[in-house]
Amino acid sequence: GTPHTDTTQTGPTHIFNLGHGISQYTPPEHVTALVEAVHSHSRKLRQG
Repeated sequence: GTPHTDTTQTGPTHIFNLGHGISQYTPPEHVTALVEAVHSHSRKLRQG
């Protein structure tokens, strides 16, 4: 695929992609926990 380039940010970057998506039967609180975990990890990557 095309590399992600964001010239407004410095340091490591990543894209979190579910690929095939989330099952409709996944409890919403599990999706919330996943998103919060990804955001937390992203903040740690940006801090170095």
